[in-house]
Amino acid sequence: MIWAGLILALLGMLAWLGYRLFRKSTVALSALGELSKKASLLQSRAESLDPQRDGYAIFDKRVTWVRLREEQQAATQQHRSIRSQSRVRRGKLLVTVDPQQYSYLVRRN
Repeated sequence: MIWAGLILALLGMLAWLGYRLFRKSTVALSALGELSKKASLLQSRAESLDPQRDGYAIFDKRVTWVRLREEQQAATQQHRSIRSQSRVRRGKLLVTVDPQQYSYLVRRN
């Protein structure tokens, strides 16, 4: 009688653990499906953002690549100068002091 009870308890425990494992695997598979959808969406967006070039630089005329590089350098230089000007403005705002704010420090006799 005790052995029958122990065997039934063992079978019940195995069934319960099997059910938990089944639930976890279904949740993992659904999460994997969502992840694959997001990955495919990101891949399609990345492909749309990546410009496709028409060949290799060695086969094109050097003048076109030099002009393209000069345009990129000019854009970079303009971006750097704008950032530098904004940093200088911000620094001047931090350093500029109104002397009237500290007039109470000056003692008048």
